[in-house]
Amino acid sequence: MTMKFPFVEDTLGKKLEAGTGLSVDCLTCRRKAVLDVAELVKRLGPHGLFIGI
Repeated sequence: MTMKFPFVEDTLGKKLEAGTGLSVDCLTCRRKAVLDVAELVKRLGPHGLFIGI
């Protein structure tokens, strides 16, 4: 299997397919929340977009 570059996971469906995770960090309290990508796909659909900063 070869890696394709650039590596793009710009929809929730691609993120779920790749098996990677998604988390949110609070800069104020330093807490971190790991999001359930499968649940987000169920609620928003596989073509739901997200912004990675």
